[in-house]
Amino acid sequence: MRRCLTGEYGDRLMLGVFPGDGRTGAFAAATGPRLIQRYRAARGIAWPRGIPHAEYV
Repeated sequence: MRRCLTGEYGDRLMLGVFPGDGRTGAFAAATGPRLIQRYRAARGIAWPRGIPHAEYV
C-alpha cells in the first residue's frame, strides 16, 4: 500500500492510505514529532508553488 499525506491536525498527521490500483483505502494517524516537522517543512515549500484550483480546471 502507498500512503499519501493528507493533513495536519494539531499534534496528529492524518495519512490517506491507497492501494496500488488507485482506489480509496483508509486513513491512518501518525503522531511522531519528527514526521510532523518534516511535513510542515515540505508543505511550507510546496504550498506557495501550487496552482490555485480556479486556474487549474
